[in-house]
Amino acid sequence: MKILTLSILVASLAVAGLAGAQTPPPQTGAPQAAHRNLLLEALDKVGLNAEQTAKIKQLEIQHKEEAKAIRKQYMKPADLPAMKEKMKEVNKAYLKSLMDVLTPAQQVKLKEIRKAERQEKKAGTTPPPHN
Repeated sequence: MKILTLSILVASLAVAGLAGAQTPPPQTGAPQAAHRNLLLEALDKVGLNAEQTAKIKQLEIQHKEEAKAIRKQYMKPADLPAMKEKMKEVNKAYLKSLMDVLTPAQQVKLKEIRKAERQEKKAGTTPPPHN
């Protein structure tokens, strides 16, 4: 009887382990990364030319390096407010640089797309960003 109970317990654990393996992994990454991905997706919709795409890719690389350096600099929990403030500054400069690459018409289109995304998010109709 003990062997049967033990066998059932082992089988139950194995099935539970398999079921757990099929669930999607939890979302990782900073909210800024998810926001940046949404921004890049929106940029794809404004009709960039090859030169603009190259400039934006370079800006993206530069922004990632700056963000990484900031995270490295402010590693202690007490540094979190200062890190957030510095990231706001860097993100604002990054967004301005991106907007400078776009034509006025593309800037308007990007603002419209982002406004619609914010409204969808507020209404709860937008799926969570993929990381």
